[in-house]
Amino acid sequence: MYSALTLAIGLLFVGFILLSFSTPDLPPDQKPARSKDTVYTFQSNILPLLQSNCNPCHFPRGKVYAKLPFDDYKTVVSLGKKLNTRFKQKKQHAIINRWIESGAKEN
Repeated sequence: MYSALTLAIGLLFVGFILLSFSTPDLPPDQKPARSKDTVYTFQSNILPLLQSNCNPCHFPRGKVYAKLPFDDYKTVVSLGKKLNTRFKQKKQHAIINRWIESGAKEN
């Protein structure tokens, strides 16, 4: 009985050690911030943000899609930093601002 208890405690200890070295898979809006050297693009960074925060209204079959389609690069570029009114998190504002400041690249 003593050896089974020792084995169980040992396995728990090893499990805790392994967990301390693994990193959790965070949602996109909680992943570590990218460096200032990162190139942000509409397709890779901005469109996913818009899809997760502005869907369904600004996407096909949405209420305001005809007026402000957020899947259209030209529409989003024309809004510029006004996009920040759509986001609550400072990380999201930073991504939008860096994208615009670096030339608002599409791809």
